[in-house]
Amino acid sequence: MLDISILKTLFDTDSSASILHTGGDDADQISTLQEILHHLGFGKLLKWDKFGPDGDYGASTTAAVKDFADRNGITSDGTSVSGELGLKLLERYDFLDEMQNAQDAVNFPAVLKVLYRGSSEKIPITVLQNFLHELGLGAEMNWEKYGADGDYGAGTTKAVKAFADRVGIESDGEKVTKELVEEMIKAFNGFYGPDWYEESPKLVKQSLKITESDKTVTVSDGVDTKKFGKFSKGLFTYGSLSIEAFIADNKETLKAHGMTESAMNIMIGVSENEGKLDAINTWDNAFMTFGCFQWTIGVGKGQGELPALFKKIKEADPDVFAKLYGAHGIDVWPKTSGTTGFLVLNGQVVNSTAEKAQFRKPEWCFRFWKAGRNPKVQAVSVDHAHSRIGTFARAKSYQVHGHDIADVVTSEYGMALVLDNHVNRPGFIAGCLRDAVTAAGLKSKEPASWNTDDERAMITHYLKIRQTYRSKHSSPMTDAKKRGDRTKKYLTKGIISDKRGSYEFG
Repeated sequence: MLDISILKTLFDTDSSASILHTGGDDADQISTLQEILHHLGFGKLLKWDKFGPDGDYGASTTAAVKDFADRNGITSDGTSVSGELGLKLLERYDFLDEMQNAQDAVNFPAVLKVLYRGSSEKIPITVLQNFLHELGLGAEMNWEKYGADGDYGAGTTKAVKAFADRVGIESDGEKVTKELVEEMIKAFNGFYGPDWYEESPKLVKQSLKITESDKTVTVSDGVDTKKFGKFSKGLFTYGSLSIEAFIADNKETLKAHGMTESAMNIMIGVSENEGKLDAINTWDNAFMTFGCFQWTIGVGKGQGELPALFKKIKEADPDVFAKLYGAHGIDVWPKTSGTTGFLVLNGQVVNSTAEKAQFRKPEWCFRFWKAGRNPKVQAVSVDHAHSRIGTFARAKSYQVHGHDIADVVTSEYGMALVLDNHVNRPGFIAGCLRDAVTAAGLKSKEPASWNTDDERAMITHYLKIRQTYRSKHSSPMTDAKKRGDRTKKYLTKGIISDKRGSYEFG
């Protein structure tokens, strides 16, 4: 979805007749207007194939604005967008997802099958309820109390029956038929341009075969088959492809993502301590955990780290993202940062416990597992895992005796150990390093003057300290000695270096 917040603020606060107009010089706002008009079905008038969102309010944009205004009962010659017209544009754009989903229901019978009283499929029911509300049937659903709650109960049944009576279709309201949806669309179709509907990549047309036993669930799409273990509320698989194995075969690909040899060395150094690239679990309180660093969609109503990974996948290869995630209705919340955010499913932000809980289902385990086997997803995952260093290397909150971690720890070996610590107990890093610097007698020396032996001494103390370092409310780093020993193997093999200054972030 587009970021329309700037236009919304503009139209909300100014009702003049020339907020956006022919010859206007605010190209960003005009290009957003053009994208909205394109989504609303006015691509031909915009000559979209030729001009796209060029930010020039010329004859094509004028024609599209006028046609929209005419269809929506607003007097305009199309040469400007008033506050009234602008808000109507945004209103129709906000409702476009409901229109798209309704047309999907007409085109694909599988969607209609879940629109019945008592259905457990909350997302399509929510769309139906929003549609009924826009049709003026909020009172029947007791909208003020329940809103669009995804529950096809007595209120929704009453509203569906009322609409059926309105259009002359016999119905008890207990289920939605194709004819009813067609009438719903017809009530709004005239407000949009001729090309508002595009077959939705959100719709999963592929059926999955799911077989369940006491301890496992097996899912197949006819091409791939995967058996997941069952635990608590969900499923899991440890996956099969390690970071080290992927890097061994894909160094050139990772270099194309901007990773240095040094960065790859560090990721090899932590590989045995972290998960596989195609690992999944849906049993813990974060609902969906994916990949080598166990990125999640977030606990409760909170943001998670997995959307940030998806954002990078989408930016790196939109086509791969569309095929692996968009085809199942997955998108990324526009405000997702480089570290956290929300997923979007079928146009709805996934930011509540109820919405996140659906990702425990076997079909989502299978889809995310299969996506995790894609080489481009794997490459972005490795790069994104390495980028975690950027969250603490120069962060003031992680400083050690007034110095950035990036100045205190400069070897590949040291940074690999700290990265692993951050994955396991991020809150302990600064304290452990402060104690280690002090124990090594380096507190009074500027890090710029340290040599390799100084850093080696500090790391030796750090490895011992982190085995027992704890806070009042948390236990020490899990298996700190074993994890350290695993990373040290790669130092012994000569894959990572403990020479001061050997780490190159890139």
